[in-house]
Amino acid sequence: IGNPPYFGESSNKHYKGHDVYKLEPSGGKLKEKNSKWLNDDYVKFIRLAESMVERNRDGIVGMITSHGWIDNPTFRGMRWHLLETFDIIYILDLHGNSNKKEKTLDGKTDQNIFNIKTGVAILLAVKNNSIHEKKSIAKVYRSDILGDKKAKFDFLETKNIADVDWKEITPRSEEHTSEL
Repeated sequence: IGNPPYFGESSNKHYKGHDVYKLEPSGGKLKEKNSKWLNDDYVKFIRLAESMVERNRDGIVGMITSHGWIDNPTFRGMRWHLLETFDIIYILDLHGNSNKKEKTLDGKTDQNIFNIKTGVAILLAVKNNSIHEKKSIAKVYRSDILGDKKAKFDFLETKNIADVDWKEITPRSEEHTSEL
């Protein structure tokens, strides 16, 4: 469980385990002109937690992070790797990205829950090796919460995972993991 820092070019040069995210889903080096966003601290924290789950073959990763990894093409290798590691992935996208000038359904400014410009999301990724042997990619469930800061906090304070209106997302193929 964590809330890692979001810093585009991490000063943490020691952790190299996130290099598996710098591969194309179909194999080979990521064909990206500028893959620096994969060096963000929050990406390294997700990978570190994922590697612990891989080692133990069971576990849950829960993090609140920037939401850029959900749909930015640079993160396709990361998304594919998460799909291959976990059995179930829940993504609660809290949006609030002022850089993208996100709006609510009624056209109002979508607010961030933090005083930052980058939109945020909550990731819950579950691997339960005792239930079954892994034969396919993870099932992915996503929900999007738009609105003002107070409404988002009210939602988070009153809901549990069973109360969220989850939509199942089906990645088209390893070649087309365009978003989760």
